[in-house]
Amino acid sequence: MYYNDEIRSVNEFQTNISEVAPKELELAKTFVEAIAGPFAPDEFKDSYRESVQKLVSSKLEREQVAVSNPAPQPATAPVVNILDALKKSLEIAKKPAKTEVPPSRRAPGKVTELKSKAQRRKG
Repeated sequence: MYYNDEIRSVNEFQTNISEVAPKELELAKTFVEAIAGPFAPDEFKDSYRESVQKLVSSKLEREQVAVSNPAPQPATAPVVNILDALKKSLEIAKKPAKTEVPPSRRAPGKVTELKSKAQRRKG
């Protein structure tokens, strides 16, 4: 919604209706006619804007205008030398991977060994 001082004249807007299909244009006209009614923007008041303007005016009259501090500069992240990072990455990739011996499935004293011994005795 706009208040009276925010409404612009009709001459400010030019539309190109050549891109609109005739059915769409007719529907739009029907819709506008259906919701059309008398509009009196003077009936509406922007109380928030009025109160802010009143507050600013009173502060100016009393000379209570506070000087704002400049915004603090955001902390910058450290710059990483991409060439050094790439070299480290390549060195890590060139190192041979540690080969680990996979553990045997039947380690002595484990539950699987005890079960298999028990099954052999029964069978």
